Amino acid sequence: MAGKQKILIVDDKLENLVVLEKVLEDLDVEVIGARSGNAALAKTLDHKFSMAILDVAMPGMDGYELAGHLRGDADMQLMPIIFVTASYADERDEFAGYEAGGIDFIEKPYSPAILLTKVSMFLEMDRARGDLEEANLRLQQIGEAKSRFLSSMSHELRTPMNAVLGFTDLLRGKNFGDLNEKQEHYLRLINQSGQHLLSLINDLLDMAKIDAGAMEVNWEMFPAEEVVDAMIQMMSAQFRKKSINVIKEIDESFIVVRGETGKCRQILLNLMSNAQKFTDEGGEVTIGISKVDRDYAKFYISDTGIGINEKDREKIFSEFFQSQQTQDANAEGSGIGLALTRRLVDLHGGEIGVDSKPGKGSTFWFTLPLGEVDDEDSSSEESGSHSRLTSVNKREMHILIAEDNDLNLSMMLDMLSIRSYKVSVAHNGQEAVDLVQTLHPDVVLMDIRMPIMDGIEATKQIRSIKEFEDLPIIALSASVAAKEQEEQIAAGCTLHLSKPIQTKLLFETLDQYETSREHG
Repeated sequence: MAGKQKILIVDDKLENLVVLEKVLEDLDVEVIGARSGNAALAKTLDHKFSMAILDVAMPGMDGYELAGHLRGDADMQLMPIIFVTASYADERDEFAGYEAGGIDFIEKPYSPAILLTKVSMFLEMDRARGDLEEANLRLQQIGEAKSRFLSSMSHELRTPMNAVLGFTDLLRGKNFGDLNEKQEHYLRLINQSGQHLLSLINDLLDMAKIDAGAMEVNWEMFPAEEVVDAMIQMMSAQFRKKSINVIKEIDESFIVVRGETGKCRQILLNLMSNAQKFTDEGGEVTIGISKVDRDYAKFYISDTGIGINEKDREKIFSEFFQSQQTQDANAEGSGIGLALTRRLVDLHGGEIGVDSKPGKGSTFWFTLPLGEVDDEDSSSEESGSHSRLTSVNKREMHILIAEDNDLNLSMMLDMLSIRSYKVSVAHNGQEAVDLVQTLHPDVVLMDIRMPIMDGIEATKQIRSIKEFEDLPIIALSASVAAKEQEEQIAAGCTLHLSKPIQTKLLFETLDQYETSREHG
């Protein structure tokens, strides 16, 4: 703690104050005296005290009443208060002292040695409390710095990937001409490598978010079987490639679990990818759900792969651990997936584990809390049809793009050129605000991080103009942090699209606003 600790001593008799100051002079503290309750309260306005020694019987405001006032100050709620009195009658006086907020009660005449020992002990407790408060403050500052770092790294890492995958998507869609076989092959490889790199970036950022306490669960209830079906569908091509037979085992036809759908999908996808990776061609993978008890559902993914030895099983969920058992060079990984999976399960209050024997396969399992859902809410979020990319002509739609990165701007312009949109460009937030008022676009694609004025402030200024209260403003950001997305929506953005921007998703989103505009 900075500076000397200060002790407030209060007694209406000057000679008693002198004696107390004499007793305390051997301590490395600053002693400040007062001869009444009101005088003592005035001292607290100018000083921060580590403890107080109060006489009980004083004219006007007695020690108990003074203690009540001291305890009413948030800064002194934990401050040690010792009462001293020559009028001790019985335990009722002592009880009144404790009830007033004191932590010790000493009768006059007191032993200076005993008083000094107690004061020293309480001062040490105050020092320890102060050190703890400083440590907590430092931890809070470190956490805030981590959050800022994560936000920055998310933007800096995902922004170039937006261009890589965006241009690849455009070329693979043959929107600017046909490709020969070798070009298509190269683009597939670029896309696969880019998606793999993006996945590693996302996993590393997610791990760091959890470490920084910046990741939360957006609780919802959803049918567990539908999530399993969706992930099996997503993994179907990889399973077919190795001729792996996939079996689904559901104890009950409808188990509703409680958690965040996106994170639960990620858990399943990581474990299913792991099973596919370590299962030989022609093998078998079983994905199942069962109830553990009335509170939890158990998901399990079993494979007929190489299995895991006991030594590796103890480390399998550790960061950057890679088993050396695999004979398939293509099965190498970063060692992040299972560690991240464990942390995501922990966030949901569940458990995760693995049962395995070398050469006999493995069963990874995890639990999630059960929930309840109304019939009206039980429809699959996978339902619904997707619009085709080139099925709608948008000649009359005017889109304003606010983007300062030339590479990403070029990619977005190429994407939008597939359709006959009218497109205007702003290179910072201030230009976007000005052009909205001049051009009256139908939709604004608003990058968030821009010079001069960022996308958040630009959106707020646009929304402050009554004419543009309902203008669709789509936030484009490389940050996937929920807190930042909430900030974008709170500023007035209609919705958020994460970079890398996918052509299909962008056009589906724009189609919705075109339909609304036509019916408006």
